[in-house]
Parts: sequence; structure tokens; C-alpha cells
Amino acid sequence: MQFAGLNSNQLLRDPTQHTRYGYVANNPLNRVDHTGYYFGIDNVVGAIAGAVAGAVGGYIASDEGVLNTTVGVVVGAVTGAAVGAVVVLPQVSSAAATAVVASTSGALSSLAGQAAKNAVQGNDVLDSDNYSLPAIAGATIGGGMGSLVGQSASTLAPAATVIGSRFPYSVTTIPQAVVGGLVEGTFSGSGEVGAEMASNYINNAVDQFYSDVFQGVIEACSR
Repeated sequence: MQFAGLNSNQLLRDPTQHTRYGYVANNPLNRVDHTGYYFGIDNVVGAIAGAVAGAVGGYIASDEGVLNTTVGVVVGAVTGAAVGAVVVLPQVSSAAATAVVASTSGALSSLAGQAAKNAVQGNDVLDSDNYSLPAIAGATIGGGMGSLVGQSASTLAPAATVIGSRFPYSVTTIPQAVVGGLVEGTFSGSGEVGAEMASNYINNAVDQFYSDVFQGVIEACSR
């Protein structure tokens, strides 16, 4: 938290900053502002990163068709934004913790996306048979891996500068948040699709194996 550095213009612009805890809505234990000038910016940046990741992941993992794609993108973006805003991704203290948050976001986005797809297709939303656990697992793993890669890739994005205003550092991280979200969403969506394909392949292979074995037993008994 920061108490110094406020000038008269900033105090006049926001009277709540007359008190040293005003910039965190008088709740310095639960709300953290790295710069001490504005409240809520970090939440917005986290929501942007989550929305981008969720939208990209939802697009990749959605079924063909405009309706399915739209549902996947919207549901993914809303879910990702909610997680990013609540957890505040820019304030997570370590790369590992950020990866855990991204994994959670990937899992929730996959689950919400499948629920929305079931609702659109008229399937029972409460029936577990209408959900793919491998897809959720793939989105979870992909989200975590994508977060780690995205954190490195995001450092290559240019920082935003706003002429004439002194904004918190969080505002300058918006381009980084977008790049990180793109990478994370790509990994999460690809993980979801890949896990689903792998699960179907394994199931088909097992079914074929047992079918061949059963057919072999019948042929052996008939001789």
C-alpha cells in the first residue's frame, strides 16, 4: 500500500483520498492497490485477461456452426472475466499460483460451455452423461500450461502509456494481459479438444479390442 505521492489535483479529483485508507474504500486488509491512486483497476485488468482467455478457449473448443461458436465464445469470456475479476490475476503473487487460477478458469469455462451447449441443444443440463470429463480435464491442464507460457509471452507486449494522466501500473499491463490471455486461451481450448479426441480414440480402441477378443472366442468355440 502507498500513502505518499498524492498531489492536490488528485485529492480534488477524488475526495475519498483525503484519508490515507480512502483509496481502498477504507478496507486496506481485503483490497490492495499497488499504487494507492485508484481502486478497481487491477480487477479490470484481471477481467480483461480472463475474458480474452475464455473467449479464445471457447472458440477453439466449440462445435461447428455460428450458434455453437457464439455460445462458446460468450460463455467462455463471461466465465473467464468473472474469475479474473474476482481473483485479480495481476495481484497473484507467483507464477504457480497464477497457473492454478488459470486452471480453475479453464475448468469452469469448459463446464459452463458444455452446460450452455446442452441447454441450446435441448439436453438435460443436470445429466452428468451429457458432460465430457476429459474435456474439462484437458481445459484445466491446458489453462495451467498456457498461463505459464503466457506469462513469459506477455512480457514481450508493449506497455500502454496515457499522455497527460498518471495511471496506476496496472493500466500499463493491459496489453500484456491481452497477450497472456490469448496464449492461455489457445492452450486451454486446444487442451480441451485434444483431451476429448484422445478420450474418444481410446474408447474406440478399447471397444474394438474387446470386440475382436469376443469375436475370436466365438470363432474358437464354434470350431
